[in-house]
Amino acid sequence: MNEPIRQTDDLNVVERHFGLICKVARGFATNEHDFDDLVQEIAINVWQAFGSFDYENAETTFVYRVATNRAISWYRKRKRSRKLLGEFAIWRRQNAPTPHRSDCRLEMLYAAIQRLSEVERALVIMHLDAASYEQMAEVIGISVSNVGVKLNRAKTKLKRIIELGENQ
Repeated sequence: MNEPIRQTDDLNVVERHFGLICKVARGFATNEHDFDDLVQEIAINVWQAFGSFDYENAETTFVYRVATNRAISWYRKRKRSRKLLGEFAIWRRQNAPTPHRSDCRLEMLYAAIQRLSEVERALVIMHLDAASYEQMAEVIGISVSNVGVKLNRAKTKLKRIIELGENQ
């Protein structure tokens, strides 16, 4: 049975899932400024949409759906007007000195993820967060078997991107 949503639940949903929101934003933003903007936009959308949350579904799935849809819309809008700026930001991050090897590898992974299609990005980010295929299917709006196919293709493409990047 659906219980009335208390205003504190609305605010706490963003707090409870802030890490997830950041992961999704990280997969779509090409620089730190865009990352901050996208996190804020996603958080606001999650907060605003929480009133329509269906308690029969997992809250995490709901947040993934809102976050992913917002990130894709944001990315498409930015893509048109900021293509050159985004390419410079990726180049800058790839060429900036990094004090720790693990940070460098993480930056390389995110740079490679950004070269995937929108759906592939979303699937890889959710996979890295150990989301189930069922959850991914529900968020993206495709079948579970299609998740497996698309995710395997994305992993292959990601491996190729990373290998080419390290060989250059």
